[in-house]
Amino acid sequence: RIFPAMTTSGHGPLTGQIVVSDGATLVYDILNPQGRTTVVLIHGWSGSRRYFRLNARDIAAAGHRVIAYDQRFHGDSSRPGHGHSVARLAADLQTLLEKLEVRNACCVGTSMGAAVIWAYQELFGTGDRIASIVTVDQAPLQNIVPGWRLGSTGCYDQYTLALLQSAVRNDFTKFAHENAAFCCDTNNIEPEILEMLADETLKADPEALCKLMADHTARDWRDVLGTITVPCLNVVGRVSKVFPWEGVAAVSDKLVSSSDVQTEYFDYNHWLYLESPEQFNELVAGFARSR
Repeated sequence: RIFPAMTTSGHGPLTGQIVVSDGATLVYDILNPQGRTTVVLIHGWSGSRRYFRLNARDIAAAGHRVIAYDQRFHGDSSRPGHGHSVARLAADLQTLLEKLEVRNACCVGTSMGAAVIWAYQELFGTGDRIASIVTVDQAPLQNIVPGWRLGSTGCYDQYTLALLQSAVRNDFTKFAHENAAFCCDTNNIEPEILEMLADETLKADPEALCKLMADHTARDWRDVLGTITVPCLNVVGRVSKVFPWEGVAAVSDKLVSSSDVQTEYFDYNHWLYLESPEQFNELVAGFARSR
């Protein structure tokens, strides 16, 4: 069945699940199933589909079909003992698009979700599945290496990776709450939303997060960016604590084969889509509509 175990409550999203090639189960929501363009929302490391609580409904109300899903190890999706790589997450995305019969989608990747799209490009090419790409506050390489000093501010080599992994393993609850304070200005987000974000992070498998970050932070996507031909929107957090804004802006410079590159700057932190949801939703809905 293409849409197994789909349920809905009142006017809420349709919720379903798919099984991918290695047996893992992914849970997804669909809003406005008859929408004109499909917008696929891909969350970042330690997030979930509910991180788009302030975005999905408004983008759907603008006339789009919206799909948000939990990546493996996150949210309500399964937590297998294997597949701790961005490439595996990209393969999961490929299966999701195929089983939900998605074509000409606008894929929106926040943080590590952007890397998942770049891995998809490397493995499969955009083909007829992806017509446009939105990436949100993600540098093309998190590690700092010779010739590249614009990586992550907190996880950029083996030592800082080990520190992050230790924080996750030693007190995951503390990490979940402190991560929000690092990734956004908590004054801009309602306490109820902040608590929801922490709760969603705590659904993730902490050991899997540690292994996944080891792969994610070391991957260099700069050469892959040059192979993308579809229109791209790169959203930069000017006051992001996770990346120097110049590192995120560098994504646009590498998209040399894209038919159209748009760069937008937000005066917000890493989770800018939560700090300024109206601005973000209007931007994404308009970009998807124009492609």
